[in-house]
Amino acid sequence: MQKEYRNFNLCWLVLVPVLFLTVLQFAPLADAEMKSEKFLKSEKRCGVKGQNLIDAGDYEQAIGLLARGIDKFPSSDWLLGLYGEALYLHGHLEEGEKQFRKALSMNKNNPLAKKYIEEIRKTQDLLEDRDVAEWIGIAKDKGADLLLLVLGVWIGTLLTLFSQKFMSWIKKANFEKAIRQGKYGSATDILETLVSEAKNSEVRANLKKLLSQVSLEEAEVILTDFVYDQEVEQKLLFVLRKINKQQRKAS
Repeated sequence: MQKEYRNFNLCWLVLVPVLFLTVLQFAPLADAEMKSEKFLKSEKRCGVKGQNLIDAGDYEQAIGLLARGIDKFPSSDWLLGLYGEALYLHGHLEEGEKQFRKALSMNKNNPLAKKYIEEIRKTQDLLEDRDVAEWIGIAKDKGADLLLLVLGVWIGTLLTLFSQKFMSWIKKANFEKAIRQGKYGSATDILETLVSEAKNSEVRANLKKLLSQVSLEEAEVILTDFVYDQEVEQKLLFVLRKINKQQRKAS
């Protein structure tokens, strides 16, 4: 009997520390889960907490919280914008841009999404322009004499002109392809870029192509639904209606 009692006490001496360590291990997880649920009770609390986590640089927790918040509040363009920001700052650039575009499809005036989309576009434009500049820089480094420098600048100018024409052709082809496939978001992105670059002739050519594929009313709906900058939208609508008026007079 005494031996059985000793064995019983020994079992408890082994089990109690194990149980204690198990509770310690899972307690923080349960506590974190409860805190997360607390912030999911309202869209505002979820958004404010997500923004605080982003500001603190805790992008992983922000991503987890905001993903759950979007599941609970799927119509919130605010949470989508914050979710995109957390992803973008954490290095998931493409997924972040995808969330920004979703937010803008719900609310074209979402300030956070508009800011990042504009930043992405400027970065892409800088990368395109940098190629020729880098080529000229390499020519300067490798050739110190004046003739090579002049030759490099001349070739660089030719390449720039060729690159611009080639990029214009690519944008035109991509625009026509997007219209044929019904990818109006991609098509209007091209139009917005052309407006920002003041390439008016290309804007008019693309709008004429759009009117050759759809009616004026359908074209107006496409521009209204997919152009996120209101000022650019008004410019495009004005040019579109003017082209349609000219075409009707000509016919």
